[in-house]
Amino acid sequence: MKRVFSFLILSCILIFAGCEKEGISRIGFDTSINGSSNGTTTMKVREDSGRLTLSGTVTLTGGQLLIELLDPDGINAWSNSYLGPTEATVDEFFNVVKGTWTLKYTSIDGSGSIDVHLSY
Repeated sequence: MKRVFSFLILSCILIFAGCEKEGISRIGFDTSINGSSNGTTTMKVREDSGRLTLSGTVTLTGGQLLIELLDPDGINAWSNSYLGPTEATVDEFFNVVKGTWTLKYTSIDGSGSIDVHLSY
């Protein structure tokens, strides 16, 4: 019995040790916007090949919304300001740079919704 138990424990350790954890491959926002709402999210990219896709929709009934994408060096890779009322599509592509990417939005008296995601 002790031998079987030891074998099971060793098997579990080997199975879980062999599992490689994948990083997050999609971040973003799917939320309503009000007067002073804002959000920030980050994604760590571990490779220097491929491309990132920023896509989604912005629906504003009023006010203003600013969306920014910062590369791993903190440099603005893309930004856009939307004035309501509007419905806009975001469809942008970027060369991958290894490091932590940051996606942010800031509402200035905005109302509506944001459904925008960065994927790798």
